[in-house]
Amino acid sequence: MISRGLKPGSRLLHFSRIRPSAKMIKQLKLQAEEEAYELKRVRLADEEPMAIETSYIPVRILPHLTEQQVSPSLYDYIERETGMTINHAEQSIEAAIVTSEEAKILDVAKGSPILLINRCAYLSNGQPIEQTKSLFRADRYKFKIDLPRR
Repeated sequence: MISRGLKPGSRLLHFSRIRPSAKMIKQLKLQAEEEAYELKRVRLADEEPMAIETSYIPVRILPHLTEQQVSPSLYDYIERETGMTINHAEQSIEAAIVTSEEAKILDVAKGSPILLINRCAYLSNGQPIEQTKSLFRADRYKFKIDLPRR
């Protein structure tokens, strides 16, 4: 956002500890009885909604995580305050259609196109630290990818 001349921000919609689904347990490499944090935020640019981001973080890795620590940057908190290093992430991008509820949050018409992004971030030891589903407004967001030849 900064490189585009916009002021980044976020607004917390939801923060709680949950029992994750079987799919989430597998993605985050959790034991069946382990909990995860569910963190839902609206990502902003110049105070306008750009994306809805729902993240899942293993409680075992960050047992004392609070709402205050995840704002404004979860990654800054993880690396600066815990000493852990986020090494890489795997991400997929696809087109989707916004639901009524999502349309209200993003301030777009119901049925508008969005970019659905699923990402799993990993620590340097290979442990998944975060599984995230992001819904980006297709009318306001563009991805630029550099593809160097090897």
